[in-house]
Amino acid sequence: MGAPHLVIERRTFLKAIGVAAVGVAGVQRALAASGGVDTSHEMTTDQLGSDAITTQADDLDYDVERIFRFVADEIAYEPYAGVLRGPVTTLAGRAGNAADKAVLLAALLGASSIDTRFILGTLDDDAASRVAAITVDVAGLRARALAAMAGAAPASTSGAAPAPAASPQVQAILDRASEIDASVTAWAARSIDSTVEAIMAALASAGIRVRDNTADQATATERARHLWVQAASGAEWLDLDPTLPGSDIGTTLGAPTGAPVATIPDDLRHRIDLTIIGEHVAGDGLAEETLLEHSVFADELPDAPILLAHVKPQGLQGTGVKIGSMLTDGVRYQPVIQVGPRAIIGVSGLLISGDPTDPFSTGGASGREGEATGEWLEIRITSPDGTTTTARRTLLDRVGDMARQAGAFDPGTLPVAELVDLDADHPDEYLPLTTIRHLSIATGGTAWPEADTAAGQEGTALGFPARMYHVTRDVANATLSADRGVAIHIPAPNVVMHSYELQPDPAGPMKVTESLDLLHRSFLGRPVTGSAPAAPAGVLAGVTSHVSERLRGGAGLPTDLAPVTPGLSVGAIFEQAMIDGVALRVLQGSVPADLGYPPEAAVHLAEALASGWVAIAPERPVQVGNEPRLGWWLVDPATSATIDMLDDGRGVEMVEAIAFMVVGAGWQAQMVLLAKCLRGGFGQVALSLELGGTVRTVALCKR
Repeated sequence: MGAPHLVIERRTFLKAIGVAAVGVAGVQRALAASGGVDTSHEMTTDQLGSDAITTQADDLDYDVERIFRFVADEIAYEPYAGVLRGPVTTLAGRAGNAADKAVLLAALLGASSIDTRFILGTLDDDAASRVAAITVDVAGLRARALAAMAGAAPASTSGAAPAPAASPQVQAILDRASEIDASVTAWAARSIDSTVEAIMAALASAGIRVRDNTADQATATERARHLWVQAASGAEWLDLDPTLPGSDIGTTLGAPTGAPVATIPDDLRHRIDLTIIGEHVAGDGLAEETLLEHSVFADELPDAPILLAHVKPQGLQGTGVKIGSMLTDGVRYQPVIQVGPRAIIGVSGLLISGDPTDPFSTGGASGREGEATGEWLEIRITSPDGTTTTARRTLLDRVGDMARQAGAFDPGTLPVAELVDLDADHPDEYLPLTTIRHLSIATGGTAWPEADTAAGQEGTALGFPARMYHVTRDVANATLSADRGVAIHIPAPNVVMHSYELQPDPAGPMKVTESLDLLHRSFLGRPVTGSAPAAPAGVLAGVTSHVSERLRGGAGLPTDLAPVTPGLSVGAIFEQAMIDGVALRVLQGSVPADLGYPPEAAVHLAEALASGWVAIAPERPVQVGNEPRLGWWLVDPATSATIDMLDDGRGVEMVEAIAFMVVGAGWQAQMVLLAKCLRGGFGQVALSLELGGTVRTVALCKR
């Protein structure tokens, strides 16, 4: 049954409690003083699908043959397992595998009032070879990337109305973007080339040969569970398999393995399980419990952010929901996961007590029993090919890992929680539980992140920075990696968490800091037509994605635009190791006894090595900023898959980010967003960008 929870409609939840009751009154004042975070401009998945799919079906005159030709010939094939993107994102990105092309075809036919059903089958050697032989050309790849960002088909990006005149502030930013575009692009290209060279040289020196079969792996599920559509045609059913361009109606690649089905089987979809785990004082020790669980399918989330927050029980009164512990001692917070139109609220919450020695405090004199000591978010992604990956992140920790590992805990050593008076109109808050977190889940074809700029709207695009990370990565993949002979796409959900955190500020009452955490990354590379890959596709895919992350953190920018706190990355660590003359080591199997890494770093490295990765790492920590840090590249010799990992098990660390960069190359899509409103002033920042003739306007902060 999972953890007890309540489900209420999102609008009811937000209207009743506002952001202040979620425990972020300071963020409310700082980012949207006129009334909190308004997500009313967001549509449900059904609305998103209906609008996009119906419009496209109408453009194709609701004609079966035109719809089939559109999906078969104009939606590019990309190999990965199962239904990942769904009809909306497949349409937006103009690409998908056989399963996603099938669900798009079914959606377009359904919008045309044509009954459909699905057929599952298998591919023989000849059919599998034909699918594997589908090529990628650079021009088409870049056109699709531009179309996805501009929200239009490639053919419609020319001849658009001219862009309206920009304000002086916006024009100055765009002029500066044009000025530095070439230098930033050149920095990114140098970083990719030097990093790939270092990785390949290190592997060669250790006698390790990397095999590039990432695309072969991706087609394995396709071969075993090929999906196509049947459409009603009078009393008959017509086979429609749009996998290959130029396919004929009535011809299929696969042989059926079972009866037709009305809907896609769940085990052919990518599932994302979200779990919030709490820890509290129990007697003379600590106990964990699951506070909240929720599962979603990736294809149900086209550009819909997931919000994580905490709400006080009294803040739920306006919703008609009552939490039994509302009147008990202590400041309580209930975890909340908001997904699309629903807010899911955990019934079990977190108790934060005051001074236990004061009988009149919230803690009382009875001790710390039940008081919250920790909280974690766990994300598990299960793909149709059977692959499962799990990421765990700390949301609250009042004890520390060393004390937990010692196996004994004295409740008397638990620090007293400091409650902060943020606003005379709201109860005191425990700052660590006032953080707002947005999960942005990308599956491919990320569209330009829109913000509501209509008059009278009081919203703020809190999820904008995480979405901009996906855009930056997609542009770099479609340009920089393609220039090096590899086309990169997403074969599984990529999850980014962007957090707004309140912290004391010596210069004022509070400040808001941002951080971007990469919870799950998955990339697949294929050679492009007429170009020899500069490196194995998996290596180039991993490195290009890493450089995109560094760009998002402000690397490569001129000094006056760089973040106050630079993002920490494996690339930055390797650059510092080269400056310091620290040698690199190639590690396999287990962590050598003479390596001398700190215990926590050694644990993360050992877990990776035990999973079959080969690590390329500095032989000792290097000084980055004010502390010694470590990081390493992980390469799978059997597939060429490559990822970066810091000594805490994460990817790039980005804090107080103020610059978001989209690298322009070829078609010159350039932009720098200076989100300084998040650091002070908190006025309105509205930016316009022209992409292929389509103008996009974004409002980051509004009073």
